[in-house]
Amino acid sequence: MPRIKDVAKVLWKVYLIFTVLEIIALMAVGLDWYDAITHTFGTIATGGFSTYNDGISGLNNHAAEITITIFMILAGINFSLYFSFFKGKITALFDRELMVYLSLILIVFGLIVWDLNNHQYYKSI
Repeated sequence: MPRIKDVAKVLWKVYLIFTVLEIIALMAVGLDWYDAITHTFGTIATGGFSTYNDGISGLNNHAAEITITIFMILAGINFSLYFSFFKGKITALFDRELMVYLSLILIVFGLIVWDLNNHQYYKSI
């Protein structure tokens, strides 16, 4: 069993790495410092709060929306799996919890795309 101190260090590193990477990625797709930082903190820590009333669609930036979505998915993964992965346990990539989480995201995404297309909400997929 790892010591709690060691686990905490790894979790803080993962959190810090995700935070820095998302800020850089959001700035690379055109967000200013304020929007990049506030949306990163909302993404990693809370799962998607925005400083705009329209949410992230208020950014009017599809690349930023995709970036935020990717980081929300990454932040939703159990951090103990990152700990295991960084300790060299590749089997963490095939964890049942992770597989169910990613499968549910794909299934729901597919159902939403099907529903929007079925009701012709948009002109095309």
